[in-house]
Formats: sequence, structure tokens, C-alpha cells
Amino acid sequence: MRIISWIKNAITKLLFRFKYGSSIGELVLLNAKEVYCLGEGRGIGMVLKVAEAFKGTGSRVIGIIGSDSRGSMIMEEEMKKSCDELFITTRDGSYQRQGKVTDVLKDMLVAIEKSTHTEYPDLVFAAGGTEVLDEVSRLTQGCGIKTITREIAHVQ
Repeated sequence: MRIISWIKNAITKLLFRFKYGSSIGELVLLNAKEVYCLGEGRGIGMVLKVAEAFKGTGSRVIGIIGSDSRGSMIMEEEMKKSCDELFITTRDGSYQRQGKVTDVLKDMLVAIEKSTHTEYPDLVFAAGGTEVLDEVSRLTQGCGIKTITREIAHVQ
């Protein structure tokens, strides 16, 4: 059994009750064509539920997940099934791309900015630590992308 996150508030409690095809209130009302779902560490558990829900509504889902190392990566296979594309980072470079999930997000947004035929995603949903969420908000703010972030508390 894997426990990824505590049920901390009403939003988190709602997310943990999702089944495939469930409604997520505000998120489903967006009717998003494309959604980026970013999660680091235990935040991947929450991001998986959001990715599954959007995939079930027909949205194109781009997943970006990260961890400290390959050994601490969780839910990779589940995310692959729920995303049209999945990017993986490890801070130590032991698996896939070295760096943080925000490095991938930044590169994708820069590529879109330079393109004449690609659009920004309708939504970015991110779950993780404060540092990651602050960076996600900073990156998406200048692009006018609706962004929802959920902090996952650090456990000692």
C-alpha cells in the first residue's frame, strides 16, 4: 500500500474521491483542450487524479513529473496511462532529464512563445512543494494561462 498525501482540506478530500470520468467542479467546467499536469514527489498522487479526470473528458494531457532520484520516482506507469505525453525529471539526473519539473515547463512555454502555430495550454495544474508552485505560477503568469496549484506538505 502506498500513501502519497494526507487529506488536508476540502479540495484535497474531493480529489482523492475521484473515479475515472468523475466531475471535478471548476476543472471540468473549463472544458480544456489541453492541460499540463505537473507533480513533484508526493504531489504526483494528486496530479494523477487530475490527469485521469481530464483525460476522461477528452482533453489532451501533458504530464510532467519529477523526484529527487530514480529510486524515489512514484506512479510513472499510472501517469503514462493518463497522459498523451509524459516528461520525467530527476534532480540528480539518475533518470530521464536532470532538473526540476519547472525546467520542462519553462522550455515548453518558450517553444510555444517562439512558434507561430502552437497555443498555450488552457490550464496548468501543479502539486508539490512551495518552491515548485511559486516557480510554476511565475512562469504561467506572463502567458495568461489559468493555473491551479496545490501544496503538498513536507514530511520529516
